[in-house]
Amino acid sequence: MTKIAKQKWLFYLALFAGLFAVALLFLYFSNRKVKKLRNMKFNSRTMRVSEHGKSLIKKHEGLRLTAYLCPAKVWTIGYGSTGTHVREGMTITRAEADALLEADIRRHEPPVQNLNVELTQNQFDALVSFVFNIGAGAFATSTIRRKVLANPDDPTIADEFRRWNKASGVVLNGLVNRRNDELKMYFA
Repeated sequence: MTKIAKQKWLFYLALFAGLFAVALLFLYFSNRKVKKLRNMKFNSRTMRVSEHGKSLIKKHEGLRLTAYLCPAKVWTIGYGSTGTHVREGMTITRAEADALLEADIRRHEPPVQNLNVELTQNQFDALVSFVFNIGAGAFATSTIRRKVLANPDDPTIADEFRRWNKASGVVLNGLVNRRNDELKMYFA
């Protein structure tokens, strides 16, 4: 290898190492910025569910393209979509399930938005997931709602999440797991 070839090779190696270092720094600081944003508080009236919150709902609702009776004996389809639009024997596509999820999330955001309190994105997402599961009516009269209104950072809110683990009076492991994930997100 000639002297010029070695110098050229060393130049490209140094350039690659420099670019790699810049990329690592960018990833480090952008990740810190995302974490910092998740911990910033905003008025709940202005908030929308994040992709992180949507993923939590999807994880616990699961995707079913054929209508089924959930443990609470309610016809359900897609990612936990319920209502008069769901009928026995109904089938949908994944795209329709995604559209229903978006509509259902928009329907379940207002009870949390209307709290009109300062929340982190994680707190907002966890509460919308909770409302998505128990319904706006149950949330409206819940102790968890009263505690969030009084102090969104109250550590006893975790106990309130855990209380909502039953369907038809029976403790369900799926609800226990969902509540644990919601409270982890809420207090992250």
